[in-house]
Amino acid sequence: MKLKLEAPKAPTGIYFLISAGMLITTALIGLFFGGNHAFVEKLFQNAYGIFDRFLDSPSWVLFLLIFLNNAFKALLVILFGFCFGIFPAYSLLMNGFFLGAFARYAAEKQSFLFAFVGIAPHGIVELSAFVLAGAYGLWLGYCFFRKIRYGEAYWPHLKSALIFYLKIVLPLILVAALVEAFLTTRLIETVI
Repeated sequence: MKLKLEAPKAPTGIYFLISAGMLITTALIGLFFGGNHAFVEKLFQNAYGIFDRFLDSPSWVLFLLIFLNNAFKALLVILFGFCFGIFPAYSLLMNGFFLGAFARYAAEKQSFLFAFVGIAPHGIVELSAFVLAGAYGLWLGYCFFRKIRYGEAYWPHLKSALIFYLKIVLPLILVAALVEAFLTTRLIETVI
């Protein structure tokens, strides 16, 4: 008799730990080894240069841009989990490194308080959303592997992940975008 375990109906704690661990580890790497300011400026420009023309826009425009950008990226992290979790892992690793490198850059160029105020208020919620999306993306990679290896159904898992995205991840991203556009920008102005 061949014992075959089924994939869990939702990610277990290990997926969340792996997701958070990837982000935190690369954030620390970025913090300690991201001291090349020219590199960080180029990285920031490539990632967010498109938003430069909107910096003087009303807060609601910034909110909309931030929300749509992050909502789309989190959705991609989940949807591309079928690539055996490679895209979610890459996204977590790159975002973690960028977070750490930018924190160091902001602290060295301005102050630790500036870096903290620029990241923490919205970052706590936004990073939580991306860790959750990453966990679901990694889990979907495992589910897709099980579909190929054992012929298990994949669509119910994808449906579960999309429902989780709509009920949990998207509202977190909404809150983070509101905080970033309306609170973080004002807090940064008080620190400068």
